[in-house]
Amino acid sequence: MEKEMTREELISELNRFQELYSKACSELDRERVQHAGCLTAAEGATNPEHIATKGMYGWSLAYQTTLDLRLKYDKMKKSVIEAMNNLGVPQPGYPMPVAVAYDLLKAGLD
Repeated sequence: MEKEMTREELISELNRFQELYSKACSELDRERVQHAGCLTAAEGATNPEHIATKGMYGWSLAYQTTLDLRLKYDKMKKSVIEAMNNLGVPQPGYPMPVAVAYDLLKAGLD
């Protein structure tokens, strides 16, 4: 049979649980901020002046990886658009490889 806790023991346990609850709420808040940062980075809406860096409250490895992938995507998309502009819109009489290349690049952007 368990012995009953004293008033002081109950207060001590309550304080311990309050600390755990407070810590869990703080961690949850940070996770929410980091999750929002990942979504912002994935959508390409990260402002270059406000990019989170390691050690900042909103930074996480998932955020950094997402941001890096988005930056690579943006660079690749810019290259595709430049290639399409160099090819020009296929007109009748264009060589078939040029028309196919243009269509492939266009499909990659959609």
